[in-house]
Amino acid sequence: VEIDKAPYGIVGLETLIPLCVEALIQPGHLSWTQLIEKLTVGPAKLLKVKGGSLAEGAPADVTVIDPEVSWAIDASKFQSQSRNTPFDGRSAKGRARYTIVDGRVVYRQQRPGLFLDARRPDCSEKNESMTWAFENPRVTVVVRQITGAIARRIVAWANVGDELKKGERFGMIRFGSRTELYLPLSATVLVNVGDHVAGGATPVARLPNE
Repeated sequence: VEIDKAPYGIVGLETLIPLCVEALIQPGHLSWTQLIEKLTVGPAKLLKVKGGSLAEGAPADVTVIDPEVSWAIDASKFQSQSRNTPFDGRSAKGRARYTIVDGRVVYRQQRPGLFLDARRPDCSEKNESMTWAFENPRVTVVVRQITGAIARRIVAWANVGDELKKGERFGMIRFGSRTELYLPLSATVLVNVGDHVAGGATPVARLPNE
């Protein structure tokens, strides 16, 4: 083995959460609050940089974590340029879903899952899905595409960083199924339960002017 030609080091960022869950959370060495503090507030203080806080006016650098999801580490799907990891193929629990830096989404991920009837209340958490976050200077809106018992394929046309125009399509579920829309609490909802809406045609909410 030509050790001198091997890439330096290993990738640690994309396996950080599941390894911390396995080695620190599950044995009871740290609580989630303590772990998050050591990964955010602590390093920010040590390096004397702004960060690690959700206070008003602080940088909007946020990682959304699913602590319960089970998955297999696959180095071939890493976002990092390097693929070096001794944990490739390992079963893991807990994962970063997406990351927001300065209010701009820089990472998203499709979640594998089941194909339950999309009308079931629990399909939102159990079915395969794709979550999108769209941000502009006024608001951040989250859309989740969820598969069903028949519609099992999510097609994504847009990529993280793309600038979308009003009415432009970003993806679809073949064919149909369920879509969830998450709006800020300041939005005024314009539709009611039972209303029939058409994509790209029916206004579902109005945002405040400011």
